[in-house]
Amino acid sequence: MKLQCNWNGKMTFTAQADQHKVEMDTKAPIGSDTAMTPKQLLLAGICGCTSMDVVAFLKKHRQPLETFHIEADASSTEGKYPVVFKEIHLTFKLKGQMDSSKVLESVELSQ
Repeated sequence: MKLQCNWNGKMTFTAQADQHKVEMDTKAPIGSDTAMTPKQLLLAGICGCTSMDVVAFLKKHRQPLETFHIEADASSTEGKYPVVFKEIHLTFKLKGQMDSSKVLESVELSQ
């Protein structure tokens, strides 16, 4: 997998993989707050990756998933650079007439 990241000025960047592009920025006053920050995109990537796994596992087990929602809550280190994630808590919210053991298994396999 290859990806390019180009600086657009101030603190904006564009990441590109194949024909897909994602803009990044940071909060004011350093940036202009025009796009998600790289750390927000990391959380989005974690959520997207585990969500795709869970949905695929549930489909494999023929579970009738109606809705799926995931929330990420992350804490970061303070006062020292670089700022890194200390903990990330994911909350999975699913709806459908599914076997709870298959749902739990799907989430655990994804982790």
